Amino acid sequence: MDEERKKFFFKELLKEFIGKRLYERGMRCENPEVVQGDKTEIQPDLIIKSSGIEVGKVVIVLDEKELDFRMLKVFVEKSKSQVYLAVEKGKEKSIMSELLNYGLGGRIKFILWEFRIY
Repeated sequence: MDEERKKFFFKELLKEFIGKRLYERGMRCENPEVVQGDKTEIQPDLIIKSSGIEVGKVVIVLDEKELDFRMLKVFVEKSKSQVYLAVEKGKEKSIMSELLNYGLGGRIKFILWEFRIY
């Protein structure tokens, strides 16, 4: 399996897990309408709704090296709802230090995930 297919599969798996966890808390997740070919902005992977009102946007980060913090800052400033970053447990510290450099320290919340293979 090539790298792009692995990333796609992993993102879809994370979307399912996050959606089920939020559904248990009375919220609903939807896939956003994606604008094809628009790479100048970050696109959210999930939109969180409660009672039909958008309360948050989730961006899944598989590799923090691919995260463009300048584009993330523009995305957060344009967003009218809370922005969540879904990152692997343990990597949030390095991302948080970079977020603080861009003035986004308190504006982004984390959803942490980890997989264990037994």
